Amino acid sequence: MPIRFRCVACRQLLSIGRRKAGTEIQCPKCGRSQLVPSPEEAAAALAAEAAARTQTSPSTPTGIFIFDEDLEEESWTDSGSLVSSESGGGQMGAVGYASAPSPVGLSPAPSPQASLTSPTKEQIWISRRSLYLQALLIFLVGAGGFGLGYWLGRADNPARSSPPEPEKPMGPVFLEGRLFYRPEPLRVVPDEGAVAIFLPADRAPEERFITIGLRPQDPPPESSNPTIQAINRFGGAYARTSPEGSFLVQLPAPGQYYMLLISRHARRNQADVADQILQEMKKYFPEPKNLIDQAKFHWTSLTVRLGMPPIEHDFDR
Repeated sequence: MPIRFRCVACRQLLSIGRRKAGTEIQCPKCGRSQLVPSPEEAAAALAAEAAARTQTSPSTPTGIFIFDEDLEEESWTDSGSLVSSESGGGQMGAVGYASAPSPVGLSPAPSPQASLTSPTKEQIWISRRSLYLQALLIFLVGAGGFGLGYWLGRADNPARSSPPEPEKPMGPVFLEGRLFYRPEPLRVVPDEGAVAIFLPADRAPEERFITIGLRPQDPPPESSNPTIQAINRFGGAYARTSPEGSFLVQLPAPGQYYMLLISRHARRNQADVADQILQEMKKYFPEPKNLIDQAKFHWTSLTVRLGMPPIEHDFDR
């Protein structure tokens, strides 16, 4: 049985007669000079290679180049079939990768793995892991581009964008409250006949309102009173409190208002009023001192909104 071993340079599988063990030969594929190993060494090397091949994919050529020695010597072809050698001893012939006919006149088919032994200019070796990573990267890029395009399409399409919320109707606002005073330090009673006036804070009337008939000491005006009608047209409201000290007014819309509350019963000890308050009140009344007289009052800016709680004010607190 011939000695089979691999070339130390190109790893081509070679076969030669046992008589050549320890002699120097040249590889018929790459031309590298080397010593023919003993049958035991060659068998051990091939056994170790076979064990390693079970762990990893084959990466070495499987074709065999044959060294023919004697007429009766066995030879191994590239395809692994056993044939008889007819050439003289010591002559070398290549079978498998060469196109020359075999000693029996057959040209064996090349091994399926022969084309994988070494890359050519037209071949590129890529690992399976690299292919998987490239496929995953292509998928992620495509999915991201699709998602971005879909989002931009929805943003640019006015038909798909959500319609604007309709504005809430700005209807009238009903505002109620209760006014109190303290005839004694520990007794709180309703302030009947007190005055509650609400005026828009963002503008001034074309003509200021006459104070006669609006004061707490004046008789309650009728709804047909010209000053009351002028206040209503301006967007304000005027009311007198009931025996329970309560009032109810209707304002045309929410917004910023000035609120003036004048007590019917609680009196001020000082007649002086802050100049800033008088200047703000003069925007609506020509003589604000005549309107408040000596009564306790409360002048403030108020934000009126829908559903706001009732107003409660104690003049003597």
